[in-house]
Amino acid sequence: RINDNPAVSVAADRILIVDHDTGRVFLDDTYLGCTILAWTDNEGATWLHNPLACGASATDHQKMAVGHRTTLADPTAALYPNIVYVCANGLVDDACGVSFDGGVTFTTGEPHGVGCAYQGVPVAAPDGTLYEPTVQCGAQLRISNNNGLTWSALPVPVSAAPNTGTLAGIAVTTDGTLYVLYPDPCHHAQVAIPH
Repeated sequence: RINDNPAVSVAADRILIVDHDTGRVFLDDTYLGCTILAWTDNEGATWLHNPLACGASATDHQKMAVGHRTTLADPTAALYPNIVYVCANGLVDDACGVSFDGGVTFTTGEPHGVGCAYQGVPVAAPDGTLYEPTVQCGAQLRISNNNGLTWSALPVPVSAAPNTGTLAGIAVTTDGTLYVLYPDPCHHAQVAIPH
C-alpha cells in the first residue's frame, strides 16, 4: 500500500509516474498556480515534497515525464541521474518546469505551443529527446533535444480532430521509433509513424 501524499488535501489533476531507471515514484497535484510534487524512494513509506514544482505558467492539466540527460550533463554525478519535467497547459502556451535534481528545484523551459496550448503527455525517448504531441492546431510533435530548454515543432501530415478537449498520445520504442496516436475528424483513433 502506498500512503497518501500528505501535502495535498484536494487533488485537481493528480499524476503518478515512475522513473524506471531509479525506481523513484513521483506524485504531482495541481492547484492551477503551480503544482505540488511528492516523491518516494521507499515504496511510499516516506515522501519528500516540493510545493512549487512548476517553474512554468499556470498549470492546468499538468503532465509529467522523466528522461535521460542530453545537454544538461552532471559531471559531478552528485545530482539525480535523470531530468524530471512538469509540463502544463498555460492560457496561451505550454511550458515545462525542468528539474535537474530529482524534483527539489525547477527552472522554466522555453514556452512553446503559443496559441495552441493543449498538449498530450510528454514522453522522453531513450536518447533523452523529449516529445510532446498535440492536435489542437493540427497534428504535430513538439520536440526538445536539450532537456526541455528549447523546442521545435514537427507537423504530422494527418487530418486530426482539432478541438481542445482531444488529446494526442505518443510512444517511443527502444530503437527510437515514434508512434503517434491521434483522433481523426470523426474521432476514430488512428496511429501515425513519423520517420
